[in-house]
Amino acid sequence: KVTVGSNVNSVNVTGETENSRAIVEGFNIYTVKTGKNYINITVTAENGIINVYTVVVEKEASTNNYLRNLFVRGYKITPEFDKEILEYNLEVENEEEIIEIVAEKEEEEEEIIGLGEKRLQVGENNFEVSVISESGDIRIYQINIIRKRKISSKLEYLEVLEGSISPEFNKDTLEYYVTVPNEYEEVSLKYKTEEAEASVIVEGNENLQVGQNKIEIRVISTSGEESIYVVNVTKSKLTNNYLSSLTVDKGELSPEFNRSIQNYEVRVGNEVEKITALATPEANTSMVSGIGEYELQTGENKIIVKVVSESFVIREYKITVIREKSTNNNLRDIIVSEGNLSPSFNKDILNYEVEVEEGTKEIEITGIVEDESATVEGNGIYEVKVGENEIPIIVTSENGETKEYKVIVKREKSSNTNIVNMIPSTGELSPEFDNNVDNYEIIIDKNTNILDIEVETESKEATVTGNKGLIVNKDITYIIEIEAEDGSKREITINVIKEKAVEKIEAVKKEINVVEGEEEQIEVKVYPEDIIVNLKYEVEDEEKISVTEEGIITGKKEGETKVKIKVEENNLLEEEIIVRVYSKDIRSEEYSVIEKEEGKIIIGMEEGETIEELIEKLDNPEELIKIYDKEETEITDIKDVVKTGIKVKLEINNKVYDEAIVIVRGDINCDGEVNVTDKTIIKNHILSKEEIIDYRKYAADVVEDNEINVSDNTKLGNYLLGKITTLN
Repeated sequence: KVTVGSNVNSVNVTGETENSRAIVEGFNIYTVKTGKNYINITVTAENGIINVYTVVVEKEASTNNYLRNLFVRGYKITPEFDKEILEYNLEVENEEEIIEIVAEKEEEEEEIIGLGEKRLQVGENNFEVSVISESGDIRIYQINIIRKRKISSKLEYLEVLEGSISPEFNKDTLEYYVTVPNEYEEVSLKYKTEEAEASVIVEGNENLQVGQNKIEIRVISTSGEESIYVVNVTKSKLTNNYLSSLTVDKGELSPEFNRSIQNYEVRVGNEVEKITALATPEANTSMVSGIGEYELQTGENKIIVKVVSESFVIREYKITVIREKSTNNNLRDIIVSEGNLSPSFNKDILNYEVEVEEGTKEIEITGIVEDESATVEGNGIYEVKVGENEIPIIVTSENGETKEYKVIVKREKSSNTNIVNMIPSTGELSPEFDNNVDNYEIIIDKNTNILDIEVETESKEATVTGNKGLIVNKDITYIIEIEAEDGSKREITINVIKEKAVEKIEAVKKEINVVEGEEEQIEVKVYPEDIIVNLKYEVEDEEKISVTEEGIITGKKEGETKVKIKVEENNLLEEEIIVRVYSKDIRSEEYSVIEKEEGKIIIGMEEGETIEELIEKLDNPEELIKIYDKEETEITDIKDVVKTGIKVKLEINNKVYDEAIVIVRGDINCDGEVNVTDKTIIKNHILSKEEIIDYRKYAADVVEDNEINVSDNTKLGNYLLGKITTLN
């Protein structure tokens, strides 16, 4: 056993045998993961006896809980990120309500808590980012974000208590109009600034005169910005526009009604949904509006009763009805996804139990409020563990009062020993895995001496033993035991059978010819013949050929290369073959190979050249070239003279890939000689006595102008007279 630090990612296992003729498998560099890593070293003696040494490398869990980077998206924190610095600061504008905290792990195994989008309050906000190392050590980084306060020279709202301003208030509207009764020397202004620290100066709100008056409300922000709101106040002439009585059917006016008091408040309980206002004018000639029934919302509700005198002077009485927030923090029902509530739900019963079936992993609980204005906390999906699971549901009424219901979920220990899957580290299960099958067979190769079987249970609480580090030096039977949470047990029988060893491999063909772009199969015999092995192929020159895993060769580039055939299970066994790649076309640097209507021709040889010389001047390997006469009989005498009309064929693996007719310029009658007879044939052709057809016309066209005429006759005559030495 070897223990290494968390920073070690690989180990190099080496050793030395007592006997130099022993064969060792397993000396190598191995990647190690956190926890235990099993490395098997197999030593095979000269007489075949095998010893297996197991090295257990235990890698410690990492204690690294540093971040590689931490930032707020779109912003620069201060100081600049350093993994050793734990606290950072940032200031943002008031308009920024949400920011996103992003981090990068220094190690993949770390867990980070506290990332994502965060909502900002005005002022200071403190956010923690916790980094948990693989070993459980926690490091906390903190980002302090200050959201600036709003700077504004605007009002949030404006109201004149003695009358209704027109138009309706809007912070960007700077001028308003209002009519107030005659008895007021000044009006009661009710306002609030958008910026809490802004200052307000009011001018013109004293000694109001009958008729038009202007009140200026100057709002000055902390930055010095200024807005001026103008309220044009029309003070009415003296007239009787008083009420003699003002009442409501719910609650009481505060203060008590007085004809000169225009603003009142009424408080009612949350159960009051409607209220009726009644009023009587002092003067029978005055008109009253705004009385009647009103529906109430939670909080403030405004009722304005207007009295219009005979001279059309208006007085407004305002009643602010405050409907209290609901105190209802009852649930109407609790719904569970598993089992049943006990006792049955009653809003006045706060504690319940639910029994769920064994193996239940989770339960969803939903509390439904009786009053829609109430909020509920605790709804969701919960993990269910063995024993009692207490789940609180907290209901908060509209006015903030809370009530806690509790649901205790009880789960018995699971007796589940079902298996989802079993996967051996080598070989395959027979029969295929089935949860209802308890007996399996695994065939492994002869070089495997340690077997692990991964067993995935249906229940996370079930434990598995007897499935790791199984020594298999021979055919052997192992029992894997699955124990359920409640102690129930199940046994799985594994019969391990070792394969016979491959002794020899032999290529059926030691040399293989393949054409560019075509395929050939490598055939290999394995001894003994009833063994199935995995072969691999190593190509010496991959520019010339490629070989698939199935041993199919594809010719890529003309030339010769080698292929090594190896047995994956035993690197000591190998076979080597030679592969030659041939072109599928007849080629020559000495002659011209041309495609014509009648087919391909070879032209450019001199009169008197032999078959042997012809073959030598072709670029293709000589053993692939066959020569045939006009009757398709093979010419075997290489000392024969080349004649117009004989055929050259490129034959590879008993298949003809290309062929061409040989043309000897001037040899029109195909006898291998250029003489007067050939000149006479040209003359007769010119005189239309005899037509030269098929491939012979290329032998007659000695001037190479694609015509047979006097020029060809003249050139041939000059050749016969010795004036020129070649027709090419």
